[in-house]
Amino acid sequence: MTHRAPSHRIGAVIAVIAAIAAVSLSNALAHSASGGLRPAVVEGRVVMADGAPAKGAVVVSDRGGQAVTDESGRFAIELPAADGASDLRLTAVASHDGSNLAGTKHARAGSTIVDDDIVLMEMQQEACSPHWVPEFAIPGVGAQVRALTVFDDGSGGGPALYAGGSFITAGGVAARRIAKWNGASWSALGTGMNGDVHCLAVFDDGLGGGPALYAGGLFTEAGGGPVSNVAKWNGVSWSSPDAGTNQMVRALAVFDDGSGGGPALYAGGSFTQAGGYPASKIAKWDGVSWSAVGSGMNDVVRCLAVFDDGLGGGPALYAGGLFTTADGAPADRIAKWDGRTWSALGTGMNNWTLALTTFDDGSGGGVALYAGGDFSTAGGVAAKRIAKWNGASWSALGSGMNNTVSSLTTFDDGSGGGPALIAGGSFTMAGGGSATRIAKWNGAAWSALGGGMDVSVNALAVLDDKRGGGPRLFAGGQFPTAGGINVNFVSEWSGTSWGALGNGPNNVVHDLLVFDDGLGGGPALYAGGEFISAGIALAARIAKWDGESWSALGSGLGPTNGGVSLAVFDDGLGGGPALYVGGAFSTAGGASANKIAKWDGVSWSPLGSGMNEIAVRALAVFDDGGGPALYAGGSFTTAGGNPASRIAKWDGVSWSAVGSGMNDDVRCLAVFDDGLGGGPALYAGGFFTTAGGNPASLIAKWDGASWSAVGGGVTPTAVYALEVIDDGRGGGPALYAGGSFTSAGGNPMNRIAKWNGTTWSALGSGLDNASVNAIGVYDDGSGDGPEIYAGGGFTSAGGNPALRIAKWDGATWSELPPGLSNSVTCFAVFDDGSSEPAALYMGGYFASSMHPELHMAKWQGCPIEPECAAADFNCDGVVDGDDLGELLGQWGDCPGCPADFNGDDVVDGDDLGALLGAWAPIK
Repeated sequence: MTHRAPSHRIGAVIAVIAAIAAVSLSNALAHSASGGLRPAVVEGRVVMADGAPAKGAVVVSDRGGQAVTDESGRFAIELPAADGASDLRLTAVASHDGSNLAGTKHARAGSTIVDDDIVLMEMQQEACSPHWVPEFAIPGVGAQVRALTVFDDGSGGGPALYAGGSFITAGGVAARRIAKWNGASWSALGTGMNGDVHCLAVFDDGLGGGPALYAGGLFTEAGGGPVSNVAKWNGVSWSSPDAGTNQMVRALAVFDDGSGGGPALYAGGSFTQAGGYPASKIAKWDGVSWSAVGSGMNDVVRCLAVFDDGLGGGPALYAGGLFTTADGAPADRIAKWDGRTWSALGTGMNNWTLALTTFDDGSGGGVALYAGGDFSTAGGVAAKRIAKWNGASWSALGSGMNNTVSSLTTFDDGSGGGPALIAGGSFTMAGGGSATRIAKWNGAAWSALGGGMDVSVNALAVLDDKRGGGPRLFAGGQFPTAGGINVNFVSEWSGTSWGALGNGPNNVVHDLLVFDDGLGGGPALYAGGEFISAGIALAARIAKWDGESWSALGSGLGPTNGGVSLAVFDDGLGGGPALYVGGAFSTAGGASANKIAKWDGVSWSPLGSGMNEIAVRALAVFDDGGGPALYAGGSFTTAGGNPASRIAKWDGVSWSAVGSGMNDDVRCLAVFDDGLGGGPALYAGGFFTTAGGNPASLIAKWDGASWSAVGGGVTPTAVYALEVIDDGRGGGPALYAGGSFTSAGGNPMNRIAKWNGTTWSALGSGLDNASVNAIGVYDDGSGDGPEIYAGGGFTSAGGNPALRIAKWDGATWSELPPGLSNSVTCFAVFDDGSSEPAALYMGGYFASSMHPELHMAKWQGCPIEPECAAADFNCDGVVDGDDLGELLGQWGDCPGCPADFNGDDVVDGDDLGALLGAWAPIK
């Protein structure tokens, strides 16, 4: 029996001291118009024992989600919808003056919860409990992005990307309407806003605080404090610029009007007051107070930009929107402010102006002002949704777009063409060619940026996040996908492809395996599946996780429909162990590789001519007496051009059949020695009913010469998983099978069963009416030794709730709350080299583990204290002089001391004799 070791983690549950505060559960388990469940948002406050706000405390809930408290101690956590969840536990932890603090709060689910603060109290460190670690977060943000900008908050991380919109999560972290992306992960800005953010700008008010980030929109709270539609973030906390505005702010820009006051922040929108004074749709903030900008406009201002038209007047502020007058004079949808008066730009536009930027197209005319929107004419000239103002007249950009342009910026993708104008919106055509929601203008023609987005682009920004490769273009909007991959409303363009901003594979993971490629990085976790990106790396169907980041394996694998299988095999030809991958692909590293390929750590290579049919579904290494070989199972009928029915053997040089094979698909393989004297054998599971021409119901055994049935087999349908496990309870290793069957050896066994070499036995009442796809073994450090984990599509185990994953301790099933949102397909145990012990990793179809995770999740166990001899005080595996010194240090009266072997409350000669009797040579 192993022992639980103390951990630095705080997991205590304590009584909570009640105090009056606002903690509300909004929209809890509310039903959408379509009848689905919406996430709940828990908002609250954490305080110290003396009632002072607890800034920087980490708050988590037992239904997923986490947050960090702001300077007022407030937090907001989004919870996944969970029908029937009646109890919620919030836990807050912090460190203060060298002490560890913790507090918890319980609440009943509903429209409100008890209005108490979470009070932090000093805690003794307790033994840790196994827990989920949100390592593979969902990329992007939880809802529409409306604004992007780049800002350096002075914390030492350099410039970062800031996104504003209607979301309340970013990368799985609670982040209300605004979030920061540092190139690797998302973080919140305090507790964010209580309403949508529509625009962002960076402004230094000259009062000594340096540059700050300003956000405009439709909100009345920022960081828990009152604001009115505009707020300032100084890198630590939110504040209100005076009284703000009385209606929505839609645009922000910094402009120096030349009056001697220096740069000021200009805000445009639908408001009629700023700072409590009249200001029609546009206002100026000088760092101290708001003022009007002339008599303003008669309708909404939607965009602002600064441009010098080269005519001698210097830079001016340009505003676009829906207005038709500025300063009371005609100005159709666009106007210029020179610091004193507003003026029109020709006859303006015939519909909305939504975006403005400046760009030099290299034609010799210098920098010009570009406008995008819903218009079809500019200055009376046909210009579909985009036009150029050179200071005197308007002109079109080719044939323009077929729908709205709502964002503009410039970007140099490093291809040698120099900077280009980038337009985003809801269009699908640009210049007469296909360009889905985003396009590039090089000064002469429009072109697409990859596959573009599936829904509108609202915002654009350029940032070099120091990851190498130079600046990247970032786009935000209403789109779930970009370039065909799941990005969730925000994406980056490297110059050649779109990528996600997050840490998980973007599609199903089918297999996980630990492999050391021998290049000096040590063991890493490899994932195979249907994804084409993992984290911020493009990785086609296979990727490597080193414990901190994802990387690709060359150009990866060609398209694969269904499972990917992984194995490590040394073919004995001098190259050492390599990673072998099976699937439905036909290329690896861009070269032909039919259904199976080898990765040596540097490059891909095929295994002969591979297989002829749909896929390789399973791989295993087995020595039939002629040396180790790689066995592949699947749906094929030939291997290397020779007949091989659903299973074949690769010896490092060529393929050969394994008897006459099976009559239907092989889905899993494992090597097992049943202890009956025949030595190890290869076991196969799948859909087949015959093996080697003989009856074998869904499972069969290959002894190196012939196939045989396994105890009457299992029925019906399929075996999807085989795993050899010694549960440490005295029976030795056994073979465990999982699938969709309901009987084994003629007896009821629901979806999982154990074969000891002679008979089948059940694991309690098994799993409910969905299959077991994966079986693993893991010691979580809780003291019960290695335990069996089952993953699949089931929702109960042993008759009790267990969502898609469950643990068998040899007698009973238990859940890993709150479970997973969709099927589990694979397990692997991996030590990432951190201070934590090895963890259990799983992959599958789940897009969220309710923490949330994307197609992969991590279950972290606790440190395992090794078994030690009674006299081996330092537990180094030997009784020696160090242990003798420890005994002498306890000499004399010493009740309960470890060196009191005979329990007489005295450490004396009798105990010394016992130690010497256990003496072993010093290592």
